[in-house]
Amino acid sequence: MRDYSKDSDKLYSVMKSQAFLQSTSIGGETPTYIYAYEIEASEIVEDMLSKLEKKLALDGIRLYMFDMFEAFTSFCKEAGYLDFLLEIEEETDKEEFLENIQGIAENSDFASFVGDKVENEDYDIFVMTGAGKAYPILRAHMLLEKLQDYIKRRPFVLFFPGEYVKSTSGGIALNLFGKLPSDGSYRAFDIIKEV
Repeated sequence: MRDYSKDSDKLYSVMKSQAFLQSTSIGGETPTYIYAYEIEASEIVEDMLSKLEKKLALDGIRLYMFDMFEAFTSFCKEAGYLDFLLEIEEETDKEEFLENIQGIAENSDFASFVGDKVENEDYDIFVMTGAGKAYPILRAHMLLEKLQDYIKRRPFVLFFPGEYVKSTSGGIALNLFGKLPSDGSYRAFDIIKEV
């Protein structure tokens, strides 16, 4: 397992820098970053992120912590989908039920719900977590694609349990848990290696 204390130091150093906060070090690109970690280190990373949030707060830097799964649950409650899902749960087989949930997750209303948080909350850095918990309902790469229009002004960091690797098409791909490849390639920066 890699040394996550070094990662913690690097994340703190990067995230408190004015170049990062003002997105001046990425040549006009969208300020989207990925922090990929080994699934076995999930608890270590959760603890590290909690400490990082407190440490950055002492420097006056506000993180908006956003859990994909919790956000989807809130969206379903607010939009009235939760009652629908509970109603059909017993009537449908597991595969069809999952397809219904995925259909809601892929709905542009959910992307707008998340986009509103990205645009309207008071923060300096938007941190998205929960990609592992949200699978197979939500895929981080699909949500990232839909959020591109919202991620413009402030840094957006996805904490991702898996790998961020070069794809066969020459782009960069997210492999959830190091095993499940995504369908897309991304214009995001590896916050540890590229910043």
